[in-house]
Amino acid sequence: MNALRILPLLLALAGSASAQSLGPVDRATARDAATQARWTGVDGCPFPDLFATAEEAFYRRYEALLAGDLHTLGCMYAKNATVIMPGTVVKGREAIVEAFSNFGALFGGAQPELTSVTWDGITVLATFSVQGPVMSVLDGADTFVIVGGQVVYQTV
Repeated sequence: MNALRILPLLLALAGSASAQSLGPVDRATARDAATQARWTGVDGCPFPDLFATAEEAFYRRYEALLAGDLHTLGCMYAKNATVIMPGTVVKGREAIVEAFSNFGALFGGAQPELTSVTWDGITVLATFSVQGPVMSVLDGADTFVIVGGQVVYQTV
């Protein structure tokens, strides 16, 4: 009996434009930049690409890092992400972006050069080198755990 009461409402919604936009989204549409830009959360970050593999999300993060785009870099981390650095643990997207900004200043703007990227499922191991005027790392290695298109854990 209750189903008969809501049937007219469901039929009205089915014909409306708003109901049509609620249909399933395929992988290509979800990755379209314009679509991602429309799907922005209250934190100013686009909704994460839930279809992205850990490797794809890692490279998106790396591109933002090379471009110096701290906003996009921050959006690649889950709101409650954890980054373990030598001597400290940083929690939360904003604190992580601040830590990377401070960390990056030590390298004087020098960018890391990837030497290898290895992934399995949700885990990525990246090795790199970076040479700056104040500090250099010749054999760095970071490990990332990436779920739903966002970094949830990282070791530096």
